Parts: sequence; structure tokens; C-alpha cells
Amino acid sequence: MASARKGIRWNRRRRRVIAIEFALDQFRKERRLPRQPPSPTSGRMTQTSEIGFTSFQPSLNEENISLLVQTFYGRAREDDLLGPIFNGAVTDWDHHIAQISDFWSSMMLKTGRYNGRPMRPHLVLPLRGEHFDRWLLLFEQTAREIFPAEVTEAFMTRARRIADSFEMGVASVRGEIAAPRHSV
Repeated sequence: MASARKGIRWNRRRRRVIAIEFALDQFRKERRLPRQPPSPTSGRMTQTSEIGFTSFQPSLNEENISLLVQTFYGRAREDDLLGPIFNGAVTDWDHHIAQISDFWSSMMLKTGRYNGRPMRPHLVLPLRGEHFDRWLLLFEQTAREIFPAEVTEAFMTRARRIADSFEMGVASVRGEIAAPRHSV
């Protein structure tokens, strides 16, 4: 009987997660700017209105994105606040780092290599506002060490939107209401 109740609760939770993901997708589609075509400079971003670059950014490339992700996760795994969350949730770090590198490559270089649903795995984690704040702090510190200010700001614009989206999604699964705090 207890396992049946657990299954019912799991199904309700799963339906809520799917509904939230659908609502977030619809929200993003309504607010999305027209998609920029891929850059003609083989994976390096040139001027776009979405990011606001005014010149070619040679530092924004696959190697540096990979370095950013590897360095950030190395720090996050050792962090007193984030470490327990990440180390408890991720079992295959090589796969995770490759997947997140693909995510940021798709976000920043428009490569289209990532086509997953990043919200879903985060909805079941015990995340609170302080986790998102620390994530952004470590991510920005790491980005500033690798990229010039203009590129770092482009990363952070997206990272703040992602943090807000995830924080609101996690809160809504818990039956709470959260407002954007980082990208406002």
C-alpha cells in the first residue's frame, strides 16, 4: 500500500514537472527574439543584437567554453554549499562536463549541439536561493578569469536568466512562488 501511494505521489509530481516545463517553454517562446543564424566564422561569435557585441570575439571558442565549464565544476564540487548538491546528483562527471559544455556552446556559439531539457534534473534537487547565488558568484569569477569583460557579461546575462528560471521552476514544484532575482 505504501509503495502504491509513493507511485501516485511520484506520478502527480511528474505531471506537475511536465506542466511546469511546458509553461516555461511557452513563456520562452513568447518572449524569444528571432533566432540568429549561425555565425559564418566557424563557431566564433560575431556581432549580434542579442548579446550586444560590437566586434569579433576570438576568446569565445569551444576550447575556452570547455575550460570555463571544467574549471567552474572543479570549484563547485569543492564548495561547501554547492559541493554536496553536485556530488550527490552527478555520478559521471566526464559526461556531465561534456553535456554542459555542449549546452554553453549552443547558448553562446549557436552550435545547436545541446538539445536536452536542463530544467528537469534540477527540479528534484534540494535547491534554495543561496545555491543559485553561489552558483552565479562562482560562475562569474571563473568566467572573468578566462574571458574579457564583454564576453563574461554575455555569459552572465544568460546565466542570470537560467538561475531565475530554475529557481522559479524549483519553487513552483514545491508549491511556492518565486520572482526573478538575478536578471531583473
